[in-house]
Amino acid sequence: MSMNHNPIHVLATQIVPSSEILFIVPARIRSNHQDDVVFVHSTYIELYEVNSEGKLEFITKKNNFDCNILAAKVLQLSDMPTVKQEGSSAVQVDGDLPPQLLVLKFSIPQFTILHARSIAETGAIR
Repeated sequence: MSMNHNPIHVLATQIVPSSEILFIVPARIRSNHQDDVVFVHSTYIELYEVNSEGKLEFITKKNNFDCNILAAKVLQLSDMPTVKQEGSSAVQVDGDLPPQLLVLKFSIPQFTILHARSIAETGAIR
């Protein structure tokens, strides 16, 4: 007696983002004068500031990543080497950048480098 084995395929997707925090990263990604803390979740990040009372104050959330975050690292801009391509002058770092940048590694072969800044007219964070 021959049995026909049909393979079973399962399609799994995350419907509700996990609230589990993967990494807690202290960073100065807005300015040298603001103590920021980034909570890295599987599909989004939250930015908090340590206020004058030592408490965390929610600043913003970025949740438009199309894949899972695998790793997070803070880069110190003062430690970055000057980049020079053959036949061109050295690339200068933008004076408006904060002292640190947040680098995210995703489940696809992609990295994202982030910093945040306040929009003067509205006070919103971008």
